[in-house]
Amino acid sequence: MNTLNRALGSSSPLTHALLLELGKGPLRNYLRSTDIPTVFDAEIVPLWHKLISTARSQQVIDKHITAASNTLCVFLNEGASSDSPKFRDFVSSKELWWDAFQCVHKAFDDGKTKPAFQLLDTLCNLLQPMTDEAAEELLIRSALPLLTTVILSTPRSDLKKACLILSWFIRKTSLRDLLPPLTEQIVEENNPKWTYCFSSHNISADDISSLDHGSMGSFFFALIFTMIDLDTRSSALKVYASLCYYQSHNPTSSHLQRMGGKAIKLFLDRNHASLGYFSENVLPVILSDKTSFLIFIDPYTGSCRVDATKMSVFLAALKVGRLGNILSENGKQTSWPL
Repeated sequence: MNTLNRALGSSSPLTHALLLELGKGPLRNYLRSTDIPTVFDAEIVPLWHKLISTARSQQVIDKHITAASNTLCVFLNEGASSDSPKFRDFVSSKELWWDAFQCVHKAFDDGKTKPAFQLLDTLCNLLQPMTDEAAEELLIRSALPLLTTVILSTPRSDLKKACLILSWFIRKTSLRDLLPPLTEQIVEENNPKWTYCFSSHNISADDISSLDHGSMGSFFFALIFTMIDLDTRSSALKVYASLCYYQSHNPTSSHLQRMGGKAIKLFLDRNHASLGYFSENVLPVILSDKTSFLIFIDPYTGSCRVDATKMSVFLAALKVGRLGNILSENGKQTSWPL
């Protein structure tokens, strides 16, 4: 009995060994060589249900997850490029996409980030041939709970996963354009909770309003609050980098970079005790090149002499620039008048 027949004849969850066999070539070869229309209902659909139920099974852990995610990606990629319109329509359906996205959640929940990102990348690619309406509907449905988790910092156990998925969506999809209205919706629907979040970090409503009328300002401050926690700092910085530095030639990235820098400066102005932590753990990541460094320090070059806090932030940024060799140009140190 060949590998495909064994898979079709097996109950879910499919074994790790069988998934490994499928992923090595038999599944791809089968999907490319079979007359899809004649076996679609009898084999293709049942095979998908076995693969998806395997990937979502609580019995599937560790390397089993990796094999299950890889097999799902093979199925989805072959379906997307198939000569069969019926197969292409099947893998581009909203229902199938959503089912596969739940497997991304499970992989992240089980600590398997590599297969989670592999499957997430495949799903982002599947959004491209969809209609704008269908792709936007799926993005909003999948991203809204993640954004809510980040903005309200709850549940804390999901913060890291939410940031990792959002960072990938921002890089690979049109989610960045949807962030302002989605953030505004979350803030309006959860105003008491959001007010408590920002006020507990000494941030005022006026501070938020000073950043892009408050919508993206709220999101940047939420990211900053997430950076404070050691467990979520790295994932929050990934979102920040995706927003501000991915496709840095894009005017939107430059605008967001300035806004993010202003949010950090406002946070440090209101939370002096966090300056040391940010100097060691956050500023070296966001001030990674000369352009971002100059954008960040520009507001301080003329005002830090009369404000102790601004001077502290300015000196902290200079230290980061010196250690990162950003301040040197042709072997000479760059200097700024204070």
